[in-house]
Amino acid sequence: AGINPMELVDLSETIRALQKHLLDHRELFNLPRKFNIAISGCGTNCCYQEIHDIGIVAVRMKQEPNQIRFLVYVGGKPGHTPYFSQQLGVLIDKQDILSLCHHILEMFRDHGYRNNRARARMCFLIEDWGIEKFRNELFHRLGKKLDSVVDYLPYTEQLVDHMGVGAQKQTGMFYIGVPIIVGRLSGFQMIGLAKIAQSYGNGTLRLTNKQNLLLPNIAEANLEKVKQELTGMGFQWEISGLRAHTVACTGNTFCKFSMTETKNLAHQLIRHLETTVHIPPDLKINITGCPNSCAQHTISDIGLLGTTTRINGQRVEAWDIFVGGRLDEKKSFARLLFEAVPVSELNQTLEQILRTYDETKKNSESFREFCARFRDDELKQLFSKEKEPQYTLG
Repeated sequence: AGINPMELVDLSETIRALQKHLLDHRELFNLPRKFNIAISGCGTNCCYQEIHDIGIVAVRMKQEPNQIRFLVYVGGKPGHTPYFSQQLGVLIDKQDILSLCHHILEMFRDHGYRNNRARARMCFLIEDWGIEKFRNELFHRLGKKLDSVVDYLPYTEQLVDHMGVGAQKQTGMFYIGVPIIVGRLSGFQMIGLAKIAQSYGNGTLRLTNKQNLLLPNIAEANLEKVKQELTGMGFQWEISGLRAHTVACTGNTFCKFSMTETKNLAHQLIRHLETTVHIPPDLKINITGCPNSCAQHTISDIGLLGTTTRINGQRVEAWDIFVGGRLDEKKSFARLLFEAVPVSELNQTLEQILRTYDETKKNSESFREFCARFRDDELKQLFSKEKEPQYTLG
C-alpha cells in the first residue's frame, strides 16, 4: 500500500480509520465467534477476499477507467467446511467503507448463530438467508440502496507476493521482498533487518500474508549494499519459488489444536523437493496442523492438513494431502487426494506428485490447471503410479 506501482488507490488511512471505528463502538464488541475483514486497493488479489467474512477490492470502471470503485464480497471462510464469499452485487465508494462494515457487523451481531459454535460464522447466515435478503437488510440499515454492479476491469491473482527487487511508484525508490522460510527469523536476523531498514530505508518493514517480508523505500544507489547484507545474514533476495510460497501454521510447538509439527517439516520438505524434482515457480504449498486451516490449505496448489495414523500399533503424525486450490476466475477449493499419509512417506508422495505433473502436463499448464483436468479418482491413480508402500498399517 502506497508504494506498489500497480496500486489503484492507497487505503492505508481508510483501514486505520476502520480499525479505530470498530474499537471505538462498544455495540460491536459482543460478536459471535470470528469475523475477518480484508480490504485491497492494489488491483490484484493480494488479500484473498474470497475467503473472508467481508472482502472489499478496488476496481476500475470499464467505461471510465480513471474512476475507482469497490466490489464487496461477504460470507467466506477457510477451515473444515470452507465457503467462498459471494459478491454482494453492489459497488461502493471509498467513503462508504466504514458504514458498510459497521452495519454488516451489526447484522452478524443480531442474527449470527450463537447457540451453535460450529455455525457461528457469517457464511451460514448468508446460506440460510440468501444473498438477496442479506442485501435488502443491509440497505434497510444503511437507509439507502447501493449502486448495482456494472462493467469493471477484472483484477488478477497475485502470485509472486512482491518478492525480489521491485520499483516503487516513487521515482528512484525500490523495495526488496525477502522470502522468510515459513516465517521463522532468528534474533540476529531480526536485529539485522531493523538496522537495514534504518540505514537504507525509512525505518519501516512490512509483512505479507505468505509469511514473507518487504524492505521498502531503498534508493537505487543502495540496492547492491542491501543485497550483500541480506546474503550475509542468510537471506535470499531474489525470487525464490517454493521458499517464498510455502506457508506453515504454528504447529503443535505452540498450538494445542495442532495434531502435528509444521515448521521443521516445511523446512525439510522444501530442501528435499528442491534437490529431487523440478518445481513450478508459482507453486504454493500450505501446511496446517488442524482443520481450523490457519495456513489456508484449502486454497493452495498443494495443501497439507495434519492428522495422525497408526503404523504397527504406534500412533504417528500423518498428513491429508489436498491439491488444486485456486482463487482466480475459476476459483475452487483444493480436493482431498490422499488421507493420513505418514510423515515418513510425505517427501516421497509429494515428489511423486510433482514429477508426474512435470512429465504429464500440457505445454505451460500450471499445476492448478493440470489438476482441474482430472477427476479425483483419476488424479489419485495418476499420482500413485509407481509408488511403493514402505510399511504395513496396523
